[in-house]
Amino acid sequence: MWLPEALPWITASGGVLTGGAHHGIPGLNMDTLHEVAEHLRRSIRTAYIPVYMPCPSPTRAQQAMSRVGGAPFNPGTAAWPTSEGGTAMVFVMQLRLSELPVPIGPQQTGMLQLYAPKGEFNNLLLGEHRWQLLSEDELAGATVAQPDVPWQLAPARRIARWKLGADWPGPDELDDLPGVSNDYEPGSGIDTYLKALPITSSAKLLGWPVWPHYDQVAPNCASCQKPMTYFLQLGELAKDYNGDDYLLAFTCTTCPGQFGLVWGN
Repeated sequence: MWLPEALPWITASGGVLTGGAHHGIPGLNMDTLHEVAEHLRRSIRTAYIPVYMPCPSPTRAQQAMSRVGGAPFNPGTAAWPTSEGGTAMVFVMQLRLSELPVPIGPQQTGMLQLYAPKGEFNNLLLGEHRWQLLSEDELAGATVAQPDVPWQLAPARRIARWKLGADWPGPDELDDLPGVSNDYEPGSGIDTYLKALPITSSAKLLGWPVWPHYDQVAPNCASCQKPMTYFLQLGELAKDYNGDDYLLAFTCTTCPGQFGLVWGN
């Protein structure tokens, strides 16, 4: 049933696509486009979209929920993450692993927190990021005030729920499109088609990652040295500070407590 709805996107490049080359792409005819559509249908992945609620003054219960920006849950049981120069890092986000709609790896309890130093221009230096994992016992205790951090990621938002959605692959994931003998080019018919696909929100759990740079790859696990698996994209940080970075988070599917990060703009 979805194919008739997809065909208008396929033909949205300025005319009916019939036999022969079109927009410089050899073999791009209606038969090929049906193959492309079927290829994409098989490539759809489940994604979960965060539904945010403002959280400027969180209650005790909200402090232990998944959140982006503001101040973290801080049990005071570990030193606040600092940069190489000794400056307190900025809290970026926290995920309550037991509240996620699906498990993301062997680590399924506790609170995963991400910190990064503040740059000279109110940007995040994600290359120096730190992960911190709080146990359920720490989350059951009290939270204490954070140290003197000169800047917070704002606005503070808690994740009230996760909305189920379908996610389509982006152009970088489609180098093997059937019947297309060369890579897509900006402004071509296939490029127009791909841009019209309903690729899910820039913030999502699972689904297809949108790589900041085409040549980036998943980081390796520090324990087993195997490539990690993507689980989270956070792309709304540009609204919060003078920069346009966004991040992809990864976890090892074998080793508990191992996480990685890819970032860019």
